[in-house]
Amino acid sequence: MKALKWLLIIAGSVLVLVIAVLLLIPLFVDVEKYKPEIEKQVSSAVGRPFAIKGQLKLSLFPWAGVAFSDLYLGSPPGYKEKDFLFVKSFDVRMKLLPLLSKDIQVQRFVIEGPKIVLAVGTAATDLTLRKITGAPVVACLVLRTERIEQAGNAAGVSLEFPLETQFAWLQRILPQARTVGVLYNPAENQRRIDAAVQTAKRFGLRIDAEPVSSPKDVPAALNSLAKRADVLWCIPDAVTLSAVISKNILLFSFRNSIPVIGPSPAWVKAGALYSLDWDYADLGVQCGEMAVKILAGASPASVGVASPRRVQYTLNLATARQMKLDLPDALVKGARQTF
Repeated sequence: MKALKWLLIIAGSVLVLVIAVLLLIPLFVDVEKYKPEIEKQVSSAVGRPFAIKGQLKLSLFPWAGVAFSDLYLGSPPGYKEKDFLFVKSFDVRMKLLPLLSKDIQVQRFVIEGPKIVLAVGTAATDLTLRKITGAPVVACLVLRTERIEQAGNAAGVSLEFPLETQFAWLQRILPQARTVGVLYNPAENQRRIDAAVQTAKRFGLRIDAEPVSSPKDVPAALNSLAKRADVLWCIPDAVTLSAVISKNILLFSFRNSIPVIGPSPAWVKAGALYSLDWDYADLGVQCGEMAVKILAGASPASVGVASPRRVQYTLNLATARQMKLDLPDALVKGARQTF
C-alpha cells in the first residue's frame, strides 16, 4: 500500500510539473521574434508579400492554441487590389493530448474581418451561413442549394448536374430507354420530381415516380416499377439511399434486368450501370473564379449558384454484360473508371 501511495504521489507531482511547464513556456518564449521568419517562409512559398502586423500569441494549456491579428497576403500580379487577403484576427484552440497523437480536436476557431469565406461541404456551408451574415460566402461541394439561394451573402457551386445534362447522358448510354422509374420521398424531393417530369418530356422520356415515405414502402414501390420502368434513376434521398435500401435496389435491378443510374461511383462498383461524376479540380476552379468576381466587386447574389460544368462518368461493364447491354467502344474509353 505504501508503494502504491508513493507511486501516486510521484505521478501526481510529474503531472503538476508538466502542467506548470506548459503554462510557463508561452511566458518565457518570445514567439514574436519568429514572425519575420514565418513571414519570409510564407512569402517564399506563395510568391506574394505576406505579413502579420499584429501580435502573435501562443498557448499550450489547457488548449494548444495560436492567435494573431492583422494578417495580410498580397495580390497576384495584375490584380487590382493591393491585398488579396486580410484577416483582422484569428484564434484557434485545439485539445492538447489528442493533438500529441495526431488527432485534431478543435475547441475554438474564430476569424474576424475576412473579405470572403470559402465553405466546403453541406455541413460547413450550413454552419457558415448561420454564423456569418456580413462577409460574402462561396460554397463548394454542396448538394442542396436552397440555403445558399436564400442567403443574401452567398454564392456557390452545386454538386447536382442539371436535369438536361442527366437526361442527355441517359439517352447516350441507354438510347432505347423511354420510361424512367424513380423512388422519392415527397417531403424531400417533390419539387425535384415535378421539374424532372417536365424536363423529361423534352427528351421524349416519361418519369414514373413512386413516392415512399419510409423504408418499408420501398419493396412495394419497386415491384410496381418492375412492370413499367426501363431504367431506375436513383436521386439523392434520405429515405431511398440508405445502405440497406441500396442493396435492395441493386438486387431488384439484377432480378428484373432493369439498369440503375447510381448517384455515385460507389453505387456503380456495387452493381449500378453508371453514374455521372464530378471533376473536383474543376469544381475548385469554379469556386475560385466566383471568389475573384466577388472580390472584384460583384455581389454574391449576382454571381449566384452554378452547376458543375464538366461531366465525368463511371461504367460497370460486368452489369452491362449481365443485362446484355451494348455499350459503344468510344463510350467505354471515355469513362473515368470502369468496373
